[in-house]
Amino acid sequence: MLANHKAWIKDFLLHLALFLLFQITERQVYDGYDLILKVKGDCILKSLEIAQLLDLDSIVKIDEEVIGNNRRRAYIRNSIEDERCIVVKDMNHIVGFLIFDTRFFDCSFISLIIVKPTERRKGYATSLIEYFTSISPTLKIFSSTNKSNHEMQEVFKANGFIQSGFIENLDEDDPEIIYFKSI
Repeated sequence: MLANHKAWIKDFLLHLALFLLFQITERQVYDGYDLILKVKGDCILKSLEIAQLLDLDSIVKIDEEVIGNNRRRAYIRNSIEDERCIVVKDMNHIVGFLIFDTRFFDCSFISLIIVKPTERRKGYATSLIEYFTSISPTLKIFSSTNKSNHEMQEVFKANGFIQSGFIENLDEDDPEIIYFKSI
């Protein structure tokens, strides 16, 4: 409870400082979460939204920066076309994205959460997860990460996910940990 209160105070002070510094003209709230802060007209500080096809190249560039190739371009394009891709933008530039599916045993499954390496540890992955949780059409959300990906394991734990099992043999000597969250 105290941690939530401190986080709320921190967010309030940040928004107050932004208001005073940049003269914020519009603030949109969804279920208590700030999704868009508009500053002096059309300049957007941070936003979360369903990706559009015009975002494809920026998303693929981030994905390529992380995995070293663009082999998932068609997958990302299909996710955008199916409205299953969410982007987080800072100052109108895409800094991360989340792709989900709702056909995982009639539950939601977050298949990718990718944040630009230079923008990590700034809360973008959490923002994507929180936004998806707020719009999820199912009450159960699953996701996974490799056992070697300690950073992502911490992100899941910090966002209320619990371990739900393992899948062996997807990646050589690096089991996939399944995570679950009920909303």
